Amino acid sequence: MTSLSIRFKEFFSAGILVTPVTATSCQVGIGIPLDVPAREPGSLRVQADPNPAWGSVRLTISGAGSGPRDVDVLDVTGRAVRHLSRGMNVPSGGGSLVWDGTTDSGARVPAGIYLVRVRSGAESRLTRIAWLP
Repeated sequence: MTSLSIRFKEFFSAGILVTPVTATSCQVGIGIPLDVPAREPGSLRVQADPNPAWGSVRLTISGAGSGPRDVDVLDVTGRAVRHLSRGMNVPSGGGSLVWDGTTDSGARVPAGIYLVRVRSGAESRLTRIAWLP
């Protein structure tokens, strides 16, 4: 048996820091498959192209049937920098919109990692964009 001591820990969910985290009496498994459930065919999806992006990026939204979607661009701390859509009506085949790298006030965002969050009812999905200067 090998003993492992972790002095500093940070956990992230979709690029957003998750706190607080406690790690008492934890077990670490190496080479153990994780049981990750497959996504259902109709689940909500968002894809960014091109990625990394410069100038503009096309966001393709699909799945979860038709209906209204909220689309936001977040910085890595989870703060909204741009609200792209409120109640965007996406047909069952999907839809797309373009982000030009600006904030709600029209300022250009600096280079970095940004998250696009799409919400439809109780369902939410994130995708990352590497934004270049």
